[in-house]
Amino acid sequence: MIARYANIGRVNELDLMRFLAALAVVFHHYSLNGFVVNAQTIAPYPLLSSLFRYGYLGVDLFFMISGFVILMTAFSGSLRHFVLSRLVRLYPAFWICCTITFVAILTIGSPDYVATFSQYLVNMSMLSDFMDVESIDNAYWSLFVELKFYALVAIVLLLGKVQQIETLFIF
Repeated sequence: MIARYANIGRVNELDLMRFLAALAVVFHHYSLNGFVVNAQTIAPYPLLSSLFRYGYLGVDLFFMISGFVILMTAFSGSLRHFVLSRLVRLYPAFWICCTITFVAILTIGSPDYVATFSQYLVNMSMLSDFMDVESIDNAYWSLFVELKFYALVAIVLLLGKVQQIETLFIF
């Protein structure tokens, strides 16, 4: 099925669905969790909470669509192209976000938010989860899931089995 879509290029409808999935997660967090202090919600949004009660499912939808889109790009068959496209897409924005987080923690951090320079450097590699170093921002958990998926796709490309990827990923 993926091979059928591999040469289409960008699918705007999938981008829209990913955006809506991400937006559902954001509204879920703000409407049900509010701003949490000592695990107590102090700013709930009751009108939104009933609408976005299941917004957390947007994470699963986002991952499914992203996995499909990433596999579409992998059908080019080039490991080099795949790795370079992932690096260029992820690292510059991640470095900026990680740096902003680190500076904010140093500037206005509290006892709950602490970061060291060595932790920051490891985080900049995007491999902190694999090196057992605490992430500088818990919101980056999804990147580690993505990296594991990218590694699987890279192995498939390295083995030259991209045409059989659907069969391989069933197991």
